[in-house]
Amino acid sequence: MRKSVVVIYYADANFIRERGEDNYARQQAYFSYLRKVKGLIFRKGYYNTKTMPPTEKLADVYLATDMVDLCHRDQFDIAYLVAGDADYIPAVDIVVREGKRIINVYFETAKRNSYALRSHCQGLFKNITRSIAEQYKWEVK
Repeated sequence: MRKSVVVIYYADANFIRERGEDNYARQQAYFSYLRKVKGLIFRKGYYNTKTMPPTEKLADVYLATDMVDLCHRDQFDIAYLVAGDADYIPAVDIVVREGKRIINVYFETAKRNSYALRSHCQGLFKNITRSIAEQYKWEVK
């Protein structure tokens, strides 16, 4: 039986303009592209500018709660979690306990992955390259 990607959940926060107008503009262009991707649900967090340095808020929580919610509604068998943050561990543990599989997709850099998160997942997929990404390119509406 062949599995297919049904929906993609993506969460991120707007860069702060004060920290670089060019980066902000590139990110907004990227977000605009993502919003046109068929089957992609975009969750928007924010940066708390009252902390130094500013901290991203809500993006991880959106993905974690969506993953647990969809699991309990039996909406998937396997989830590919593209993240390197140990904050996902409680959600991953719930999903795994309910009999689902979580594959952790991560980048092979010390800053962008969590060894702790990987140990809670049932599979790993690393070293994302342009050629791999091109094989799985999403359709645009």
